[in-house]
Amino acid sequence: MGSAPRPAAKRAPRVPVPKPETGCYHLVRFTRSDEHLDVLGERFLLPPEAEYAYVVASVEVGQQRLRVVLGANLGPEFPYRLQCGGCPTFAQRTG
Repeated sequence: MGSAPRPAAKRAPRVPVPKPETGCYHLVRFTRSDEHLDVLGERFLLPPEAEYAYVVASVEVGQQRLRVVLGANLGPEFPYRLQCGGCPTFAQRTG
C-alpha cells in the first residue's frame, strides 16, 4: 500500500491576510460574554442569545453587508465596508 502524495510545501500567509475584493466569504466565530463578534479585527455587538455561542458571519463583498447566523436562525445584518488600506472602496469602484 503506497502513501498519498504530499502537497507542495507552501509558505504561511502574511498577517494580516488580504481581504477578498469580490464574492462572499464565511467565518465561524465563538462569541463570549461581551457578545461581540470579531471579523478581521472589526467588532460587532450581537444580541444576548449570541453569548457563548458559535456564529457564522457571511460577508457579501459586492453588497457590503455582513450577515450573522445564530444556530439555525438568521441573526442581525450590518453594513460592512471593507477596510483594506489602499484598496478602493466599493463605492469608488462602481461610482
